[in-house]
Formats: sequence, structure tokens, C-alpha cells
Amino acid sequence: MPHTTLRNYLSTPNPQFRRLQNTEQDLSTTDTPGWDPIEGKEQWHDFARDQIDLILGLVLDHEFDLPEQPPVLPAQLEIRDERSFESVLLGYNCIIVNVALKAACEYLQLPQITWLVGSYARAATDKGRIYPDWAGIGAKDTGNNILPGDSKFAQRAFSLGDLEDFYQHAEEDSDDVMMDETSSEESLFQDRWTRASEKCLEQVNHYARCYNSRYCYLVSPIEALLGRRRMDEVLSPSRSLAKNRPIRPSTTASQPQRGESVPLSSSPSALSSSPGYTDHGHPDTNMKPIELCTIRWEAQGMGVMTFNLALWAIHMVSAIENKVEANYPVMGVDPAYQIFSSRYQSLSRGG
Repeated sequence: MPHTTLRNYLSTPNPQFRRLQNTEQDLSTTDTPGWDPIEGKEQWHDFARDQIDLILGLVLDHEFDLPEQPPVLPAQLEIRDERSFESVLLGYNCIIVNVALKAACEYLQLPQITWLVGSYARAATDKGRIYPDWAGIGAKDTGNNILPGDSKFAQRAFSLGDLEDFYQHAEEDSDDVMMDETSSEESLFQDRWTRASEKCLEQVNHYARCYNSRYCYLVSPIEALLGRRRMDEVLSPSRSLAKNRPIRPSTTASQPQRGESVPLSSSPSALSSSPGYTDHGHPDTNMKPIELCTIRWEAQGMGVMTFNLALWAIHMVSAIENKVEANYPVMGVDPAYQIFSSRYQSLSRGG
């Protein structure tokens, strides 16, 4: 059993996939629900390595006796679809992240949070009971999904529209997947990919809305896309953008559904959207643009935000404060998250 820091444990490189083209089926939706459109997208500036270090750096650099990381067999790296990708997440990433969550929560004497498949938590909606792919389950309310997430078998980065200029991978990906930016065929493909990416974001945002969760995420063989949701002001009916939108039709599911798949193969499909978005079931509540940041699957090294470190950190902060607000303090100085360093210092002095 290695004696090492959580930082080192969470910074180990992810396995490299030998991705295979999915030629058997298109990852289409099943009875696509009326997910409300995202009001806008903004960069999530403060989910960054320096900010995470300010609130969680002490426990990250503490040494623990941790189990060996699980092996990944060569056959597992030939992923063909979303389920085979999830088998790697379950057999590798979930184990690593949950070991680190358990070590940190036990040492800091905080309620345990665990990264589990979404069927461990459920939510009632206007279309029945839904199952996101992933759930952050806390110790206090095991039926509530503190941190909903969804998997996508995407073979290129999610398209974030105008936000792509903020991310270094936009230029890197262009050499691999863009043929001729001026061609009408590629332009059409990019438009369809952008819309498919937006539908995926609408889907996981819908799950976060059902659970009243501040945070949500998408994971793919290329990257993790982390989101922080913000509520706008509650307006009078005459000023409410949400209330003055057409009401989307309600549907009823005949049986519980696990997170519906959205097309994100090499040939994304254009999907229709539904009007209107409100939060907490309140017709006069508008939402601000969702804040987003991306973490590359292959990110590695002690000085960068790795995939496992990011998933560990967002579970840790979700367990402490998860209420959707209009604005948030910078993460590194947020009073709610000072419990990590204060609890560590108190326990270290006592020990």
C-alpha cells in the first residue's frame, strides 16, 4: 500500500484509448425530452489549479496510505460506445477519485461524498423519474444527487461556440479534425456539432435543475466539461423573461429512464430545442449564463489540473456548499470552502 499524497495519487495519467469508430449505431435520443435551452455560456475562471490549492492544497499535500491504483486491461481501451467508455470510468477513475474522497473526508472529519452511477439517486420530473449517468451522493441524503453528471462518446472536444477562444485545445484540435474551415461542408458539420454539444449541456443542466444542484458536468474520452449554474433575480410577471416564453409541452415516461443519449458521434444530428427555462419550478426565475471549464482527458503532471483531480475537487466543494445563487465569491477565498483549511489546521495541531 503506497504512502503518498493525494496530489500525487490524483495526478497519475489516465489510460490512453485506442478509439474505434462507432459504425453500428448512431447515439440518438430516445423520446428526446424538452430540455430547456441554456441562456448563455461563460468561462468559469476560478475553477483553476491555483484556486483549488488555496482551499484544498493542505489536504492534497498530506500523505496517506492509499491502495494501488487499479489496472486497465488493453481490451478496455478499445472503446466502441458510451457504455464501454463508462466501464473504464467505473473501473479506474471512480475508484481513484473515491479513494481520495474517502481519505480526505475521513481525515477532515467531514460527511462522506461518493462518485457513483446515477441510479443511486433519482428525481421526479414532468416526464417521470430520470437517471443521470453519474451522481455525487452525500452521507446525509443518500437519495439526492448533489453532483449530476453525464457521459458522452464524443470523439472530439465539445463545441462551446464563442468560448472556444478561451481554451488552448481549440487550436490543437483544429489540426486533427478540421479539413477546410472555409468549406461549406465543414461549416455545416461544425454547426451540427455545436448544436449537438449544446443539447448535451442542456441535458445535464436539466438534471442539475431537477436536483437543485449548483454544479454539473459532462465527461467524454476527450475531456471533462464542468459547469457552475447561477440564478438570476426573481422578477415580477411583467418583467419575467421565463414566464413570457411559451410553455413547453409535458410528457410522461412509461418507465424510469437512464440519462438519454444525445448524438455525439462523428456525425452529430441536429435536434430541436424547447423554449423556456426556469429553476426550482419557479416561473419567474431566470438563469444567468452557465459558467464552464474544460479538463483534458490526457492532462497529466503535478502542476496541472488533471481529470481525476478535477472530479475529486468538484465533489469536495459540492458536498460543502451546493445552493444555486446569483453570484459566488472567488473560489479560493469563498468563506464556505475555508472549512477545508481550517479543519486541517485544527486537526493537525490536535494530532
